[in-house]
Amino acid sequence: MMHRSATILLLVFLLFTGCTKDADIIEAVDPVTDNNQVSTDLESDKPSTNMTAEQDDSLKASPIASETTNDHNENDAIAVTETEETDEVAFSNLNFEYIDTERDERIEKTVNQAYQKLTNDFKLDFSDAITFKIYKDQKEFWERVFGGENNGITTGFANHVEKIVHLTSPKDTSIKSEAEMLKVPVHELVHVLLPSNTLDIREGLAYYLADQLKDFSTDDIPENVVNIVTYQGEGDQIRMQYNLAGYKAKFIIEECLDMDYLKYKTYMTSPNDYAMLGYEHEADFSNALTAYLQSQAF
Repeated sequence: MMHRSATILLLVFLLFTGCTKDADIIEAVDPVTDNNQVSTDLESDKPSTNMTAEQDDSLKASPIASETTNDHNENDAIAVTETEETDEVAFSNLNFEYIDTERDERIEKTVNQAYQKLTNDFKLDFSDAITFKIYKDQKEFWERVFGGENNGITTGFANHVEKIVHLTSPKDTSIKSEAEMLKVPVHELVHVLLPSNTLDIREGLAYYLADQLKDFSTDDIPENVVNIVTYQGEGDQIRMQYNLAGYKAKFIIEECLDMDYLKYKTYMTSPNDYAMLGYEHEADFSNALTAYLQSQAF
């Protein structure tokens, strides 16, 4: 009987020590698992070059870039991917759709860079999704956007309410050179980010910021420089109105406001406040602007 009791006690002792060792093993594994979890969380906060590469590949495989970002919530933070080798950025709220034409990475690069600069320079708190629709040529663009008789000069259009930009592919050089066509996306982006009901500001600022300024002669300078854009005349005359309005924006930003974009943004809300520009009366501003335009003419 005593032998049997001793045997039972021995078995109980072995079972107890075995369970204790298993528990030690589990406790030893848990800290490792926790450490790995912490490491993973920290890694997720860093920009992933692999993720950027995968996104680029998916964009190339699809004619429409970032379809899923069309449901972007304006309260969500805008995701920005950056490639370390090139320092290029891509904002998730900028979407590109190609209608019967191949993807053009130059457009996307130009738009993303311009978006970054404009939102930084003008301190814009902008989070809405913007869709860029690119058509194979100017004829297709016109038929899809406007219809009717083609004016033969328009290659881009921005609907700043719906946040949609319509563009002619820069490969169509029937109206402008390829280099000039690649400036149109920036011009239209300005209309979306910095809309204005004042024609000179709306078209002039877009022309200036898109680097579309061209040479002009003194004969091109109108008598009324307070309201340059009138949309009266032929295509070349309207383009010159845009051009001179661009020089007007250049004069105000560079000469009157000393490159202070925030002051210009304030000026946009009160375009008749000439005191903000350093002039007591409209006539004083008009004379100064005319003199500036004459100095810039060839």
